[in-house]
Amino acid sequence: MGLVSIGEKNLLLVIGGYDVNIHVYLVPRIPHQQADSKVFKYKFSLLGHLNAIRGFDFTQEMGKQERYLASCSQDTYIRLWKIQPLENISDLMGGHADLRQYESKTSFVL
Repeated sequence: MGLVSIGEKNLLLVIGGYDVNIHVYLVPRIPHQQADSKVFKYKFSLLGHLNAIRGFDFTQEMGKQERYLASCSQDTYIRLWKIQPLENISDLMGGHADLRQYESKTSFVL
């Protein structure tokens, strides 16, 4: 399990185990202000490892709220995942409308 601050309002929670996927959740910093919503908001799962997930670590925040998540698995691989806000993706890179080009890359956006 890994937990890191994402912006001023949320925490990013990543969980992995024997199902070989990394599950990503957003957690509001002040859940009582959002009483009508779930405290843990499932966002997506990261696919790429072939065996049980054994650990995670995050880099410090870099420019424009970018971070990397490093994950390790019993498949003997370490994978790096780029984390960045959606607004960081410029129109030259496909913009917000077409994110399909990112599906096969080790990058995801919130």
